[in-house]
Amino acid sequence: MVEDEALTAMELALHLDRRGFGEARLAATGEDAVRMARAERPSVAIMDRGLGGAMGGAEAGRILSFELGVPVIMLSGCAGAELAPERLGFEPLAALTKPLDDAELDRALDRLEASGPRAAP
Repeated sequence: MVEDEALTAMELALHLDRRGFGEARLAATGEDAVRMARAERPSVAIMDRGLGGAMGGAEAGRILSFELGVPVIMLSGCAGAELAPERLGFEPLAALTKPLDDAELDRALDRLEASGPRAAP
């Protein structure tokens, strides 16, 4: 999970735990997310589009998706074009707006589970 807002990160971690994804690891920057994903190969990444730092959420999401084969759920405080695949540079598993709707997150996680295990690239 890559989220720089503490409350949103806590809510996401609880939700993922209830869904059986185990303890969520938290990264606050795109650089940390890529480093952690390379080391741990997560089953999914939930990525905030609006991260600070040298590497934004869209760039980190592209690396996780293309280079590591990690499904990415993108989050943003703004709806609309900023979450469009053309703007992100990759096709996320889902693009969700904050405040997060649990039902939308569940639908995205259901799609992930329905797709079965993913082979590492």
